[in-house]
Amino acid sequence: MRTREDGAKALRNGIRAGAMILAVMAGALQAQVALAQPVQTGQPLGETVGVPWVGERGITESVQEIVARDSLIPGFVREVKPFFFDHHSNFMMQDPASAAVPKWPFDGNWNVVSGSGFPSRVMQHVNGFDEGMLLPQTISNDFIAATIAQSGFIPPDTMGDVGPTQIMTPLNGRIRVFTKAGVLTAVNTTTDSFFNSVRNGSTTSDPRVVYDKLSQRWFVVMINTSSPNRIMIAVSSGPVITSTASFTFYQFQQDSTGGGTADNGALADYPSLGVDANALYIGCNMFNPSYTGTTGWVVRKSSVLSGGPIVVTTFRQMSPVSGEGPYSPRGVSNDDPAATEGYFLGTSNIALGRLVLRRISDPGGTPSISSNILLTVPTTANPINVPAQGSTTAVDALNTRLYDARIYRNRSTGSRTLWTAHTIQVNSSGVASSSGGRNGARWYQIGNLTATPTLVQSGTLFDSAASSPRYYTFPTVAMSGQGHMGLGASFGGAVNFMSAAAAGRLSSDPLGTIQAPTTIVAGAGSYNVIGSGRNRWGDYSSTVVDPEDDQSMWTFTEYASAVDTWAIRVTKLLAPPPATPSLITPGSVEQGQANVSLSVTGTSVAGSAFYDTEPGFNRLQTAFSGAGITVNSIAFNSETSLTLNVSVSGGAATGLRNLTVTNPDGQSATGIGLLEIKVKCVGDLNNDGLVDDSDFVIFAAAYDILDCSDLAMPPGCPADLNGDGFVDDADFVIFAAAYDALLCP
Repeated sequence: MRTREDGAKALRNGIRAGAMILAVMAGALQAQVALAQPVQTGQPLGETVGVPWVGERGITESVQEIVARDSLIPGFVREVKPFFFDHHSNFMMQDPASAAVPKWPFDGNWNVVSGSGFPSRVMQHVNGFDEGMLLPQTISNDFIAATIAQSGFIPPDTMGDVGPTQIMTPLNGRIRVFTKAGVLTAVNTTTDSFFNSVRNGSTTSDPRVVYDKLSQRWFVVMINTSSPNRIMIAVSSGPVITSTASFTFYQFQQDSTGGGTADNGALADYPSLGVDANALYIGCNMFNPSYTGTTGWVVRKSSVLSGGPIVVTTFRQMSPVSGEGPYSPRGVSNDDPAATEGYFLGTSNIALGRLVLRRISDPGGTPSISSNILLTVPTTANPINVPAQGSTTAVDALNTRLYDARIYRNRSTGSRTLWTAHTIQVNSSGVASSSGGRNGARWYQIGNLTATPTLVQSGTLFDSAASSPRYYTFPTVAMSGQGHMGLGASFGGAVNFMSAAAAGRLSSDPLGTIQAPTTIVAGAGSYNVIGSGRNRWGDYSSTVVDPEDDQSMWTFTEYASAVDTWAIRVTKLLAPPPATPSLITPGSVEQGQANVSLSVTGTSVAGSAFYDTEPGFNRLQTAFSGAGITVNSIAFNSETSLTLNVSVSGGAATGLRNLTVTNPDGQSATGIGLLEIKVKCVGDLNNDGLVDDSDFVIFAAAYDILDCSDLAMPPGCPADLNGDGFVDDADFVIFAAAYDALLCP
């Protein structure tokens, strides 16, 4: 495994970097002039219509064929793709409208829980953290996806996503598929072998994966590393990957798809992948050999679900080298089946404290792209490399680029919002600062996407310690259907080897706040693995929501599992459990009663709540203790309210019953003795506990009905006391015997 660049390549990169610095300094002057202009917000002024390009048909291979080929690929030492120097944020000014605050909206409360930015109270930091005290998600099962020994590359480009039953982790040099319990399944091969049919003999790099629950397919994107390079796409044959399943592979050379000549001969680097109902969105930084701007490709989804030919629309110079636009544009994933537009999102190419959105109209037909939609956010600052314990060269933290961007739906409110995160340098108050002396994980929630995009909230995970703080880096975030947020990141510091952490917030928490972090796994050794003169790490991470329950979150994070060894940890974050059932109304049901409506009330503590999904996914379930009670249907009303329709058999045992509610993620809560099964009271037709005149009125109205099925009465024909399907003299004899009972048994 190669871990160090040869001297010639390092010198060549150094010369390129030096030349570029001079060019960028000139561009910085232009950027400062641009910053003096009014900030554009709201709707863009116009759109540019793209021209769809038609490529080749896909190449389909079975998983068995792909894996078998791995042994035929020579085991030579593969070089890591060199680090590409770009100017982003090195010479930029702050957006003049950006507020110097740690969160948004800001309430003026600077008190923070150590390491969290959570403004509820002050805690003293004493050589560590009071971890887990506030963490809204519980760490569940976790496992190692791969290590540096199985990949052979630095950095790993940490990546993963979750499907109905499996987890895929494509990394530089190694792609694997696991069960959710961490058992390796059908795919365990090199990425060169996986993309062999379309990589043109060139090394693969920069993996991205999205499981799309709309099409129930896995989408994997990588680039090859020869200029002008290819963008390669793999599409699974279905949601479950077995040895008999297949992938269809597509490719296009980045400068052959139209859109102008700005990228001729260039290398497309750091691809993103967004998937929605209509298209795939792939954004890249362009180098030729220095940074020349950014480009986005919109791939018609239907063209790669049907075997091709692939249809691609290209938008070059979304951001020119020194002008405004989205830097490192992230294609945005969205599982809304009714979506009619797509998005690219990046940090501003000329200003700190600003994000830039580009809207794609008609993405499944003839796409057009909006002009820049600017979003002012709290101030940002370029991160500094992490002085991790034992690292003689500080660990690379890249710059303020975004790592991922996805739209999630809050089922309680029905709203869909975009979530993203990046690394910034902050001070001990969590405010961006070029001399802050620590890195924080800044996250954003953006709403109103189809009209005037608006920053709903943002916050910062950071360490407020006066000395030896933790440096959080490469964060990604996700929001569950309950509206809770999960965040995964790496961290290191003077007293911390490179480690992995998780944090989060409940939907009910004050806007802009995040609860205290917990360590997923602590680093176990110093890390010094140099490439291009840098101690490479990242270049990103992944945090996603489980599509089957819309509650659990999974985070894929890098840490040092031993000296000079990176490993990728896959971690499941459990949602808070269901609310505890505390009241059922009515509180009793008689033997033999059918289709009884019961209102269930739950008590919520620390975010516990009832939750349900939709047909086709895991659903909320309820069960009573003992035999004889059937739950016919469940209506989810709110986080603390359900309505059950139940039937009780005539032979059900009398007494108190417990009710257990199980959320879609499998977690349960039980209420003790909430429902009483009583002996059937013959003749009590209105269920008030008496057999009296009001019951006689009901009986008289039903008397002499020849067939209960003709009776517009409550289900079960309650006046048919002997159960023969008729209301007649035999029933009258039974009713007369029970009449005037003061109290049912």
